[in-house]
Amino acid sequence: MGLGFVVDSVIMFGTQILFFGFGWLFFMRELFKYSEVQNMIVQLLFSITFTLSCTMFELIIFEILGWLDSTSRYFHWQFNLYFILFMMVVLLPLYSAIQVVNTIKLGTLCQCC
Repeated sequence: MGLGFVVDSVIMFGTQILFFGFGWLFFMRELFKYSEVQNMIVQLLFSITFTLSCTMFELIIFEILGWLDSTSRYFHWQFNLYFILFMMVVLLPLYSAIQVVNTIKLGTLCQCC
């Protein structure tokens, strides 16, 4: 892992920042144009998932075009794959379960009054 890996990582990180910004704007301006989502965590989770998905697509395109070093592409592919897997299997269901439990608690408190 030499200088080529560092340059490739800077390129990947830069595009991930762009994808995150596009995901955030898409979420705010298109998906929830007429409703207000006050929960910042939902916005972050959507934007991170969008970023990881776009990065995976970007890595496929880089593989076809032969851009970046093959070991660098493989590292970033593995990193993104495990991170998106963690998001989809652990983080998103856990956050959904927490939201359901909080909603049920608030619902039972409101019914008692």
